[in-house]
Amino acid sequence: MATLVGQMTPAALERFSRNITGFKFYASHENLTEAYRRKYPRAKITKIKAAFDPHGILHLDGGEILFSRKAPLAEFYAHGDARD
Repeated sequence: MATLVGQMTPAALERFSRNITGFKFYASHENLTEAYRRKYPRAKITKIKAAFDPHGILHLDGGEILFSRKAPLAEFYAHGDARD
């Protein structure tokens, strides 16, 4: 997270601080998906690589493939919050 936060713009840091209450890391996408399904059994998901839950928790796995190509962490986790 330190690498990611260190690359954020001031506006992104403000938004991060306003919306994120915590984060959890998982060993694999499968572990993340399984844990998210347990926490939110009504969620309509298949396999997830990252999620922002209604309680402000980011559920994360290491940056990997995004849009069929290798992506750096900053791009991989650069998802907006639709509530803004």
